[in-house]
Amino acid sequence: MPSILTEIGFITDRSEEDYMNSQGGQQQIASDLLQAIIKYKTLLDAGHVH
Repeated sequence: MPSILTEIGFITDRSEEDYMNSQGGQQQIASDLLQAIIKYKTLLDAGHVH
């Protein structure tokens, strides 16, 4: 089963914690993660990743 470990930010940094807890921040983080997964899958299907 494939898995992904991400480190989004540090909750000890108040500004990062606020961003990660905000709806806009969560939407942006989720969107960026989705785009990265799509890009990886595209490269994998094209044979550019082993």
